[in-house]
Amino acid sequence: ATPLNMSDAAHRAEAFRRESEKLLSQTKFLFSQRKETAQDYTYYSATSNSHAMLLFESSWAPILAAVSSALERAPPADEDIVPVCLGPFRDGIALASRFGMDTEKESFLSSLAKLTHLESVTDMRGKNVACVRAMLDIAMFEGNSLGRDWTTVIRSISQLEQIRAVALGRPDQYSLAHREAPALDLVAQARDLASFGGSAVRFFTG
Repeated sequence: ATPLNMSDAAHRAEAFRRESEKLLSQTKFLFSQRKETAQDYTYYSATSNSHAMLLFESSWAPILAAVSSALERAPPADEDIVPVCLGPFRDGIALASRFGMDTEKESFLSSLAKLTHLESVTDMRGKNVACVRAMLDIAMFEGNSLGRDWTTVIRSISQLEQIRAVALGRPDQYSLAHREAPALDLVAQARDLASFGGSAVRFFTG
C-alpha cells in the first residue's frame, strides 16, 4: 500500500479552506449590495426542467463553497450542522448527474472526497466519517451517472480499506489492488467498512 502523505494532504486541505472562505466572502459581499425588495421582482412559474438547470448552473458554486466551509468549521460530532451540510452534496450531485453537468458533478464529488480526510487519518473526526458514508450512499444511488467520477469514489474506498487494514494489523491482506470484484460490490463492502470507520479513527487518534 502507498504511504499516506500527511503534509501534502494538510496543505491541500488548507488551500481548499482558504479558497472556500474567499468564495463565501465574495458571495456575502454580492448579496449585501442588493437593495431590492421582494416587490421589485416579477415571478414566473417554471414550465421546463431546463429552468432548474439554469438556476443550478448559476448557484452551484456559492452553494458548494458555503456548505464546504460550514462543514470544515463544524464541531467534530455536530449532529445538526453536518447532516444539513451533506444534503446539498447529495442533491447537487443528483442534479448535476440528471442534467449531464460533468464539471459541477466532479466539483461536488471531489470536494466531498477532500472533506473525508481519508488522506490524513490523524485529522479524521466524526463529521469526516459522515462524509465517507455520504459518498458511499451517493455511489450506490447515483452510480449509473457517475461515469469517470467513479475514480474518485474508488480511490476513497481504497483509502478506507487501507485504514481498516492498518488498524487490523494486516496492511497488505486487504489491499483493493488484489481484489477482483465489481465496483458496486466494492461500494457495498465499503459501506459496511464505514461503520468500522469510527474504530479506525480512534486507532489512529487515540
